[in-house]
Amino acid sequence: MDVETSAALEGLSNRVDGLGLELRGEIATQGAELRAEMAAMRQELGAEIRHVQIQVESLRDDIRIVAEGVANLAVKLDRL
Repeated sequence: MDVETSAALEGLSNRVDGLGLELRGEIATQGAELRAEMAAMRQELGAEIRHVQIQVESLRDDIRIVAEGVANLAVKLDRL
């Protein structure tokens, strides 16, 4: 292999190594940002789930009240 080809290959190797390091750094940065965003989304989702659970409990209570009212009405109708 001549000197010019050897120098070109060495330069190309250095560029590939540099690009590899740059890519690893970019992946690490993007990965950290993605993990932070996912953690925030988990918190938001947890808050939404708790809110829905509260609404379901409230609705369950409302249904229970209506069911008791219907049962009382049925008893009154039976008396007639």
